[in-house]
Amino acid sequence: MAETAAEKEARLKLEAQKAKDADDTAKLLAQLGLGTKTDTSSANTAVSKNIVKLTPAAARSLMEQTAQANGSPLKFTDADVASFIAEFDKKSAAQLDEVVQAATSNTKVGAKPEDLVKTVSNLLTTTYLNYFKPEVFAKDFIWSKTNFADAKTLGPKAITTLEEVRTLAKNYNLLGVTDKELQTAAKAIAMGTMSLADYKVTLNKTAIKEYPQLAERFANHPDLTTYDIASPIINMLAKEWEVDPTTIGFDEPIVAEYLRPGGADGKQPPATYTELLRKAQNSPKWQTTTKANELARGSATSMARAFGFGV
Repeated sequence: MAETAAEKEARLKLEAQKAKDADDTAKLLAQLGLGTKTDTSSANTAVSKNIVKLTPAAARSLMEQTAQANGSPLKFTDADVASFIAEFDKKSAAQLDEVVQAATSNTKVGAKPEDLVKTVSNLLTTTYLNYFKPEVFAKDFIWSKTNFADAKTLGPKAITTLEEVRTLAKNYNLLGVTDKELQTAAKAIAMGTMSLADYKVTLNKTAIKEYPQLAERFANHPDLTTYDIASPIINMLAKEWEVDPTTIGFDEPIVAEYLRPGGADGKQPPATYTELLRKAQNSPKWQTTTKANELARGSATSMARAFGFGV
């Protein structure tokens, strides 16, 4: 059926109102700093533009300030800046899409443009408190360029963190942890997405698997490291051999036997402290100690006296 004059007038009036609403919405969103391409005829309309637009100069300044704040010695080329801007625009647009989609899905068809803007604004200050922040994005971007395998790209903070992670891992003496994994953990800790305590939990779980005979101790005392467990034996050896405990490592056969009795699977019954002490005293390292020499002199004197020598 052909459209009547009255129906046509009503349709054109509705289309004009929609166009006006769309234009008003664009202006109001622009006041919030949100560019827009929107069709207000649908409650599920998508709005996607950037809240922040960076010029190359502004981008470089943000990158350099962030790098300096994180103690990074990185220098940025024009290509780095262009890459930063591209990723920055992509990330901010995607997150703004999420906010506006949530707003429009709860906005009734025919609602005033101001209603959509108000809903977006409310979401940005309530539900989306952690909405895209340029300084956070810049920090993540800088760290993504930081290569923990290359000391030249590391600042003091990163170097310290990497040393802390390696020391912690060393104290667990784990076969299944690679240096690459340590670098990854150090980056996460330096970035603040993980703490050293969090990583210790990860190492504890690995230690439970690698040291089955010590699994219960690791499980019941999460703060224990493998070195903590081995330290009584290490200190005993240091005392018997008259050496600094720090010179005795996990590769010392007596220590290794205590931690992994029967080999890597550690399935043999662990040696007792007395058995390990006896092994320490039978070691060639004990023969050169003051105690060993004194005992040797004492034995020689006793023997001489037994044979009638006047000593």
